[in-house]
Amino acid sequence: MNFTVKQEDLSKALQNLVRNTTEKHYYYKNVKIEQHSNDRLKLTATNGIVTIVCKIPAVGVFGESVLVNARKLNDVVARLSGDITFDNGVLKSGKSKIKLETENPNSFISIEGVDCELKTINAIEFKTALKGRLFACDTVAQTVIGGICIDKDSIVSTNGNMLALYELDERLPFDTIVINNKLALEIVKCFEGETIKIGLNNRYICLTDDNITIYSLLLDGKYPQYKRLIPKVEHSVKLDKAL
Repeated sequence: MNFTVKQEDLSKALQNLVRNTTEKHYYYKNVKIEQHSNDRLKLTATNGIVTIVCKIPAVGVFGESVLVNARKLNDVVARLSGDITFDNGVLKSGKSKIKLETENPNSFISIEGVDCELKTINAIEFKTALKGRLFACDTVAQTVIGGICIDKDSIVSTNGNMLALYELDERLPFDTIVINNKLALEIVKCFEGETIKIGLNNRYICLTDDNITIYSLLLDGKYPQYKRLIPKVEHSVKLDKAL
């Protein structure tokens, strides 16, 4: 694999990808580097639950795809500047030249390429709702209660002792689903624009802004009937948060 990229483009992509890898598991420690088009590079990382794909501009992209240790690659790129040339595992930038071991991509297993109809949603409100519900997830639970429930008009999480609900201004284009809290965290951190596209296919979910795409499995099971737990309030009081 050979290509030349700008340091800032590669570094920004790797920051999202490294967060999604783990050194404790052989299959989930690497980033897969491959050609997307003549002028774009595709980088993929997975932790077995969430797969993140980043596409960045590149020059002279050709050759077979490779696997590189994500954390080592990120550490090296962070110390370089300007244009970086990757030549079969050797990174060159200015007078710097660093060799990294590469592996066969056949050992890479990820969830991606899910075929589904994508619809555009308000990314700002969606991310705000997810970020504000993460604190109430039961991160220990291995069932749906450990995730975040997304309805057409609300997003909710619970740990059995507290329940956090956000009522959306803009309805979502799908029925009730439950996503892993790890996926919710990556959605909040990866996407920066005002809109994203989202799609579902059986047990899978896909979110993209064209430069970054995230795939994940949905959590199986029925989420608790949380609406029954919310009392009907006849009177309400507004308080100043700063006081």
